[in-house]
Amino acid sequence: MTRPTDETLLAFLEETLDDEARAKVAEQLEADPELAAELERAAAALEALRSAPVATPADGRHGRITPWWVAVASVTTLAIAIPTTLHLAGESERLPVLDGLPDSNAAEPSGSEFVLVLRNSWTDDGQLEPDERQKREDELAEWTSQLAADGLLVSASDLALERGMRFGSSETAEDAHYIAAVITLRTDDDQAVTEIARSSPNLGYGGSVTVRRVGVAPQATSLLGEELYAREDSTGEIAAADAVLAQAPDDVELLLAAGRARWGSWQYRQAVAMYTRAMDVAPDDWRLYMARGNRRFALREIDGSIADLERARELAPLNYDVAYYLGFAYFLDGRFEYAADEYMRCFKLADDPTSKAAQAYDFRSCSQIADDVGWRIAITDWAIRALRRAARHDEAMELLDTVTPGMPVEAYRNYYNTLLFYKGHITAEELLSVSKNDPYDFETVAYGVANWYLIEGETDRAVELLEEIAASPRWPAYGRIAAEAELARLTLQ
Repeated sequence: MTRPTDETLLAFLEETLDDEARAKVAEQLEADPELAAELERAAAALEALRSAPVATPADGRHGRITPWWVAVASVTTLAIAIPTTLHLAGESERLPVLDGLPDSNAAEPSGSEFVLVLRNSWTDDGQLEPDERQKREDELAEWTSQLAADGLLVSASDLALERGMRFGSSETAEDAHYIAAVITLRTDDDQAVTEIARSSPNLGYGGSVTVRRVGVAPQATSLLGEELYAREDSTGEIAAADAVLAQAPDDVELLLAAGRARWGSWQYRQAVAMYTRAMDVAPDDWRLYMARGNRRFALREIDGSIADLERARELAPLNYDVAYYLGFAYFLDGRFEYAADEYMRCFKLADDPTSKAAQAYDFRSCSQIADDVGWRIAITDWAIRALRRAARHDEAMELLDTVTPGMPVEAYRNYYNTLLFYKGHITAEELLSVSKNDPYDFETVAYGVANWYLIEGETDRAVELLEEIAASPRWPAYGRIAAEAELARLTLQ
């Protein structure tokens, strides 16, 4: 069946087709789910323009309407969110004014597509000299080009109709407003798109900008190609943290808190943006690099994670958490020797006097290994995994000998049970059945079992378990990330 033309689909959306033509398009949509989904996205984007008058520039240049909605709709296979509208207007010498920011209590999307509709309302429009008109057009072109250079621009289109004609209507508008351009952006930050809209050059000439969120983008793509999405912040934690941050937007502690507030809803890309903002204020604060590196491996940005965590290690070489996360990032990257070295470096600092002196309520040093059995168990499991993958089996067994049944482990029982499996005190079946119903426990212990199978040469059993882990809906789980990395490596072999 032949795909309808763009003009036909646009007419279908505007309800200007006759009954026969409309029925034919409906039949085609029913037969082509992908086209139907595309049109649904287009309808959401188009709705942002329904009440807007549009026209060509006053110099009389004409052209067909670029099917801008196709650009908006096809940039990504996005789920359409309830749109949020922001309106900016410029009036003579007054500063641009906001007419309704996104509701701070609404769930923050994981990254969004925005449509910016630029309207011109130049009171001197008919009297502009050619040079002045060209200057204004050049400013708009330069502004759009900068958006592209910044990696924010998805599409940009002129929208041209007769002056004063309303979009999708034969009626003439009573005012002289017209749409000069339609811009589609992708950004993770509502504030960023607000600032972009404020910078639009047409505001300086009495024009306006309307911003409409039309779709939610994934947080990340898994190492196996699956799009990964955030969850709704049902607790209001993000809104509460942001409200406090608004009082002191450059406060590093508040930026850290706002980043942490996004963890529970898996809004890691926004958390990363918070930490990056804080680095502008405190470029040598090790906590920012550790926090950003931690969230970047959750986003499957392994190289960036390692770079951040190595910087954190330079700034805080005695810190337990830095060593723990950096070892894991190396492990994900298949650099098992590096991972083993990093974990063992922290073990060697467990009884170091300088490390013990550094321990504080807000700084967990590697002496935590000597002082807290739970933290020692957690890093012991990952160290053994890395040592065995690095073929340093004697070191791994020596470390495993420090683990015995009946240890007073309260935190990180999942790692403790996995270590008991390595020692033969628990079967794989017992271990996996216990963890099945506990969030994140399954991914943690199951990856330990799968890793053990790989080392022992039981690749088929390992792959079966890795595929089950990689299918978990809890995509931030360390075990799931490790399973994806493992399967990706096996695919390349």
